[in-house]
Amino acid sequence: MPWPRLQFLPLLCAAACARPAPIPAAPPPTVQLRDVHVVRSAGSEVTLTGTLQTLSFRRNEGRYAGEGARFRVKGQGGAGDYEVAAPRVTGLPAEQKAEGTGGVTLTTDHGLVGTTSSARLDGKAGVVTGAEPLEASGPGYTLQADGFQLSVTGGKHRFEGNVRTRLEATR
Repeated sequence: MPWPRLQFLPLLCAAACARPAPIPAAPPPTVQLRDVHVVRSAGSEVTLTGTLQTLSFRRNEGRYAGEGARFRVKGQGGAGDYEVAAPRVTGLPAEQKAEGTGGVTLTTDHGLVGTTSSARLDGKAGVVTGAEPLEASGPGYTLQADGFQLSVTGGKHRFEGNVRTRLEATR
């Protein structure tokens, strides 16, 4: 009676040769979020807070891009806090670096308010820098400069290139 057993052989071969189940596709390399709240801390101390209207994170590159960004950086060593706002921002979280573009506004707790086309934040070095013209005002003065460096860790501001300052009487 070998015939009845051999009749199932083609079915067994077909089943064994069937295409394996598909492997699920890898998730897309970009995560997109809306209305994002960011908090960075060192130990128990919050060092940066912020919001973004949109945020895209490219996992394979470790890079993000966002829109409608507003960050508050806690000053250290007696320096006041800084607020940086930009329509667009890109950065590398692992390196604690970010660049704001499209018209950046910088505000300090000491009353400095400045605007520039772009600015870069280096969180490790504790500085916000810009190589494009800055217009700023503060209590009793206005200034224009070709570039700037604001220290988050020491509260010192350095204005570079052609710097024009106007002192105003305070009352």
